[in-house]
Formats: sequence, structure tokens, C-alpha cells
Amino acid sequence: MAHSTSLRVKAREKSQPNARVSAAHSNRVEDHGYILDYQPERDASGKISHFYATLRPKRYVEDGIRSYYMDDSGVIHATSEDRLATSTDPEAFPCELGEVCVDASAP
Repeated sequence: MAHSTSLRVKAREKSQPNARVSAAHSNRVEDHGYILDYQPERDASGKISHFYATLRPKRYVEDGIRSYYMDDSGVIHATSEDRLATSTDPEAFPCELGEVCVDASAP
């Protein structure tokens, strides 16, 4: 599934030795100019029942201009505003998720 592939790649960066993990937020990784936050929601037994993850440029404009949100539905939402993306933002463009974008106006 293309929607979850890119965030899985970013999540894998969490295991890279050069990634900086914030001590205050054990589910936060700062690497390659982006901040990845993962928030699990647990049921009464402690099992993770839902989650959401956000990916945001560390320094808006200098590091990037798109923020992303994904939850357990697998749909990735994005915004170009200087804020965290949410589930109410539009879906990310296919070419942001590793698919080839084609210019419809090209001959």
C-alpha cells in the first residue's frame, strides 16, 4: 500500500543510530530535518488499539514545507501550512508517497 510505505520508511529511521530521540518524548525522533511523533492509544488491557503519527519539518521552509499525518487507517494527510497535519487535512499527493507524478499538460 503506497500510503503507508513512506511513513514506514520514516519510522524505520527511528532505529538508525544517527537519529536523535528526544528524552522527553520517547515516541519522538528528530532526523533529516524532520520530527516524527508516534502516539499509540491503548485499550483497557494495555494493547495498542489505535495510533497516529505526525511528520513535520524541524524548521519550516529551511527543512521542508509539508507536514504529514497518518493513523491506523493507513491514509496519509498533508498540509503546507506551518503546523502539524491532522486527519481533516487533504490526502497527500501520490508523488509525495513514492508514486510517479505525470504532468497532465505535458505533450
